[in-house]
Amino acid sequence: MNTVQSSFMIVEQAWHCQHGSLAAFRVSKNFYGYRCCCPPNFYGYQYQYQNQRVSVRLTVKGVDPDRIYGFLITLIEDDDDRQEIHSYQQLTFVSRDNCGKNFTFLLLYSTWPKNTLKNYSLGLDAFDKISLKYLTSWHFRIPFTFLPVNYLPIVITVPAFTSPALLLSYRLPTWSLFEI
Repeated sequence: MNTVQSSFMIVEQAWHCQHGSLAAFRVSKNFYGYRCCCPPNFYGYQYQYQNQRVSVRLTVKGVDPDRIYGFLITLIEDDDDRQEIHSYQQLTFVSRDNCGKNFTFLLLYSTWPKNTLKNYSLGLDAFDKISLKYLTSWHFRIPFTFLPVNYLPIVITVPAFTSPALLLSYRLPTWSLFEI
């Protein structure tokens, strides 16, 4: 196979990979295979379809500069009698380096299509990464569940300490992965 023919095949294969990077790998001495490396929010033979998802942009401000925080962000299906986690993201936040930076990530629904009659929310738990001490939690309702993609820009301020009254009154939800 000459170089011109090989280049033409790569361009033709790249057309099929619409939202990612085309990676070539050697199958045998004279034969190469191609695979499209697309993000998980796209699927299909040519990755032409989009998964239903929540796009989150998180900004953390006004925190203790000497602390390292751990955040657990969960996409939750809120049913009347139970809560189910569809996906989650863990984030380590170094105050000295990351204060005011935006973190963008996707949370995918575990079922397709999602049930638009159910309520969905985003849970955000903050912990001290060194001691694994619980700090606080936030709960954000996801509006307009009929939309395939929801965008949530979130700006939070983590408290420098947890008051004993707040800690005693807080009961960890059943879906939490940590204990006090």
